[in-house]
Amino acid sequence: MYREGAAASGTIGPVSATGESPRWGRESGLVALIAGLCAVPVLQMWRAPLSVPIEYDGDATFYLMVARELKQSGSYLTTSHMGFPYGQQLYDLPQGVDNLNLLVLRMITWFCSPATAVNLFFLLGFALAAATSHYVLRRLGARAWLAGVGSLLYAFVPYHLLRNSSHLLLSSYALVPLAVLFVLTVMGDDAPFVGQRQRWWPGWRLDRQAGWVLAGCIGLGSTGSYYGVFFGYLAVAAGLIATIARRHLRHLWSGLIAASITLTVMLLNTSPTILYWARHGSNPKVFARLAQETEQYGLRIQQLFMPRLDHRVGRLARIGYRAFAGPIYSEQGAYLGAIIGLGFVVTVVAGLAATIGGASPRGRLTTISHAGLLGVIAMLTATTSGVSYLLALGGLTMIRGWNRMSIVIAFLGVIGLAVGLSVVADRLRFTRGPRFEQAFVAMAVVVALGVGWFDQTSPSDARSADVETTWNSDAEFFTSIRSALPSGSAVYQFPESPFPEGGSIGRTGLYDGARAYVLAPELRWSFGAVLGRFPERPADLPTWNGARIVEFLHGQGFRAVVIDRLGYDDQGVAMIDRFWSQNNPPVAQSADGRYVWFDIGPPA
Repeated sequence: MYREGAAASGTIGPVSATGESPRWGRESGLVALIAGLCAVPVLQMWRAPLSVPIEYDGDATFYLMVARELKQSGSYLTTSHMGFPYGQQLYDLPQGVDNLNLLVLRMITWFCSPATAVNLFFLLGFALAAATSHYVLRRLGARAWLAGVGSLLYAFVPYHLLRNSSHLLLSSYALVPLAVLFVLTVMGDDAPFVGQRQRWWPGWRLDRQAGWVLAGCIGLGSTGSYYGVFFGYLAVAAGLIATIARRHLRHLWSGLIAASITLTVMLLNTSPTILYWARHGSNPKVFARLAQETEQYGLRIQQLFMPRLDHRVGRLARIGYRAFAGPIYSEQGAYLGAIIGLGFVVTVVAGLAATIGGASPRGRLTTISHAGLLGVIAMLTATTSGVSYLLALGGLTMIRGWNRMSIVIAFLGVIGLAVGLSVVADRLRFTRGPRFEQAFVAMAVVVALGVGWFDQTSPSDARSADVETTWNSDAEFFTSIRSALPSGSAVYQFPESPFPEGGSIGRTGLYDGARAYVLAPELRWSFGAVLGRFPERPADLPTWNGARIVEFLHGQGFRAVVIDRLGYDDQGVAMIDRFWSQNNPPVAQSADGRYVWFDIGPPA
């Protein structure tokens, strides 16, 4: 398949095959604008004000908490307003690999509330994913219209819509297209960072291309551990394959250098956590990952080509459910959609055909075949019981959700779609004439965009009106506590929920305890002390009589108590009676009846 002198795939140069480099920036900006506008009807943003979070449970509340911390202090690492009386530290939850994302989120919080900032950050993800996708596709030789369609479908892939703001940082995957471009460059004739000399070490080559790849490595090492690891792994794997095929070490060296730069940046971003662990020791109670978890969160290949569980067409939804159901749990969101899935099949077939047939495709066909080989590598690695399990046995246990490789696979499919159709259109121009070619492109745009949009999006992507009701009830309740108590007062929250990922209690959500801090940051709240770092309170505390509980809480510095009824089988009746028995009636109850609070008086 590889032959010296074949056209390089993925080369980062100043001009593409079409010679329209100056227009790419304007085109990408226009596509980004269209994607941002399209997000409004898909999510039905008019259902609630922008100041109301799109999602308000699960991990979405965690990111609202992070946004509040960024707005309050500029850092997510520590706050004294959670986990009282110990405070909260998030060194054991290494979020630093997302420092670039967190910087953008921090900048947005300068101008608006945390909820608005999270919403804007999520909406921005659609525009940025479309922009980078379009730019890369144009770089790889796709026509403008076809690149635009492929980019819009990529921005609205089910991976993005189903994760929503619950996986806020995973939804920010704008650098994935650039990662694929860089990996394709490693496979091409003009591999970055290295020269052409025929030795075991081909020598350094620091030019404009290497500069762009270096900047990309820094970005990928700062926008999430998953995307950085995926890029590094694929860069080394691609370099190894190209080295074996071409019998030249420069490709392997190129991949190793790119992966090493990315890993170094990731380590620098997590240096606060590394230094904290060196000083205080690691915390096995937080995120203790096991190798077998890659089986649970691995990629199930059939899901790539199955419909969404909430597809618009009921019969297709049932097909998707049968593919999803099984004894092994798997995250939703791996679905590619019919159009992108077809494009991915094209890339894989092209890659295998070129490899098996021994042919040496040129130009854009090289790009498609190389993308197909990357697709095979990605599937064999991420699939359940695949190479990812071997990597976990080797110590890479923190990366367990290898099904998230599907967003890389999705862009490889977009390459097959946009670049493949562009190749066909060019051939039709020479064989049938420009009118036939223009008709083909117009038909391809309409069919791909229409079918893809219908297939990838769903009415269930729309905002829920119930979120606004819950948000307004909580805001009124916690704001009333803030108004009634002196600033800085400490409030104990029943039931006590372990943090982080300590499991839900009753019908409460995993991070529901953080809602109080998000809405009333002037007070100090008991939720959020990291497991394993601070003394745990008595396990039988909720069973004590009211006077004893009040005495204990006063001793720790608490002024008030909030009871979440959803945390109890009896709707919190017994716990409420314990405090009421002290001739201390509740001050207020939330509008939806979920929360009750008591003022137990100032601590001694």
